[in-house]
Order: sequence, then C-alpha cells, then structure tokens
Amino acid sequence: MMLSIPSLVLDLAVIILGDTDLKLTRQLSSDCDIRSPTPSQFRLSYNRVRRTLHDNELTTLSKSMFAENVSLEHLDLCDNNIARPTADFFPETNRLMLVSNNIAFIPEGMFQSLKNLSKITFYGNNLSSLPAGLFETINLTFSLDLSNNSLSVIPRGLFSAYGGNHGLLILQLQRNMLTCLWNDTFQGLGSLAYLILNRNLIHSIAERAFLGTHLKCLYLVANNISNVHYNSFALENMDIHLYKNNILNISQKALNGVGNGSTLYMNCNQLGRLPLSTNGNIICVNDETFPSLKLTSTFTLLASSFEKQGFECQDIGKGRSECGPCPTGTLGGEFGKKCKGCPKGAVNI
Repeated sequence: MMLSIPSLVLDLAVIILGDTDLKLTRQLSSDCDIRSPTPSQFRLSYNRVRRTLHDNELTTLSKSMFAENVSLEHLDLCDNNIARPTADFFPETNRLMLVSNNIAFIPEGMFQSLKNLSKITFYGNNLSSLPAGLFETINLTFSLDLSNNSLSVIPRGLFSAYGGNHGLLILQLQRNMLTCLWNDTFQGLGSLAYLILNRNLIHSIAERAFLGTHLKCLYLVANNISNVHYNSFALENMDIHLYKNNILNISQKALNGVGNGSTLYMNCNQLGRLPLSTNGNIICVNDETFPSLKLTSTFTLLASSFEKQGFECQDIGKGRSECGPCPTGTLGGEFGKKCKGCPKGAVNI
C-alpha cells in the first residue's frame, strides 16, 4: 500500500521506514511502498536522527524531502531502485548507506553539501565510472565501500582533499573490473590502513603505488598479477595478500624493494624460483593454508565483508574478530555462524 505521512516535527531518536513496518511511537502500517516521496512526507526539524528507508521502491530523491538545516546521524537508503542521485541532495549526515540500488552514475558535486562522512557505502550498484574530485569538498573519516560494482578505473584526483588528506582508514574496492594502479591512485589517503582489491582484473601495479598511505593490510587476492615489480610494495610492516594470482616471477630486486617487516602471502607453486628475502618475507599458502585475519575493534565492520568473500568470522573478545577461510564446498554466512554447504549446482567464482 502507498503510505502518506504528514509534515512532522519529531522528538525521536530513530525513524525506521523499512520493508515491513513504519515505526514512530507505535506500528502504523505494514508492507509500506514508498516509490516517490513528496517533500511533506519526511520533513524533519529534529537534529541527529537516524533515518532508515531501506527495502522500499524509492526511485527518486529530492533535497526538499528534508527540513532546512536537518542533521542526520545515519541515512540508510539501501535496497531501493535509485538509479541517479542528484547533485547536492544529501542533508548533513555522518553515515550514508546506498547498498544494492541501481546507481550507474554519480554527478559531480554530489557531496558538496556535506562536511564529513565517517562511513559511506555504494556496495552492489552499477557504477562503471566516478568523477574526479568527487570527495574533494568533504572529509572521509573512516570507511568507504565501492565494492561489487563495474569500476574499470580509479580516476586521478578521486581522493583529493582540500585539507590535504582524508582521514579514511578502510577502502573497499573488491569485485570490480580494475586493471591497473598508478603511483598516485591513492593520493590523499594518508591514514589508509586497510585496502581491499580482491577479485578485480589488476595486472599492473606502479612503483610506489601505495606510498603516502599508512597501509597495514593490502588484499589483492584473485587478480591477474603475474609479476611483482621493484618498489610496488615499499611500505614497512604491511601484510600483502597476493594468493590466487598467476605469479610466475618475483625477482630478488623486487623482493628487496618490499618494506622492512612486510610479508607477502602468495601461491608459490608456479614460481620458477623462490628468491631470498632481505627486507620482507614470503609465506607460501594454498587453499588449505590461507592465513586467518585478526581484526581489532576499530575494524570489526570488515567481518561482514569477509564473510561475503568466503570467510567465517568469530568474536574473540574485547571487541575483536578473527576470520578464516571456509573449507572447500562451503560458503560464509552470518557473523558468528559456521560456514554452510554450497547450494546444489553452485559454481566457485
């Protein structure tokens, strides 16, 4: 049924307009279907609220939906049919969720009305390109998820910031169509600690591609990398996950360029020879010996991402999680639950 909501001035901390009910102070309706909201439906004057509009059939958005100067802690627009957000639409918010829509285009100036975003998620859309300088007017402070799209290139200047560097700690770009990484691809991400690039088509990594970041964990699993070049991984104390590539050669010079205390995890069965290490280390892995991943409390949000990539994750106390690969023939599930058997006819991708 279509839902009509009068203009409201609310004294509420949480507003949920999900797929099953509308909760204000009591349940008002079920099976809500909000396709094209009118300005009066959601106008708010209460600051720091959480707005959840997931799993409806929203197709369009308008800035006039929100009262002037409203400030939202969390705006959830996941699982709708939004195809083309408008520029300068969003009210001030701290976390923006746009998972599983039909977004194929992001306009320049989309975030020009925002100052800071701690978490932004575009997982599972149809993005094939991004405008350069998309984030230059805001400060990304924690997590950006662009995974499960069709991005073939990261434009130079994408992460430019007026203040010099974003505070971003986590960047997820897995399951796209990226082919190469330039030496300035991640310029502007001086605080970046986790970078996930699994299951792209990456075959070329420029020298010093990650210089200027603060990477501790780099995931390049299941790409098209065949050679490791000198100074591609020059950062110190970094874990570099390269298994499920087709690496045929790694020269002594290339390994000498690995930063002190860094470790390369890779399949070694196709290497012609295994060079000695002077700075970093090589640990050979196979399908049965993938390293487990320990996540501190700051990075536990990555657990759900790893579960979508074939891991199972468990709480190990003090807000920490540990994720390990699911055995062959099983797949990841919900947090804290064991891997479950693959459905009949499933194909390993």
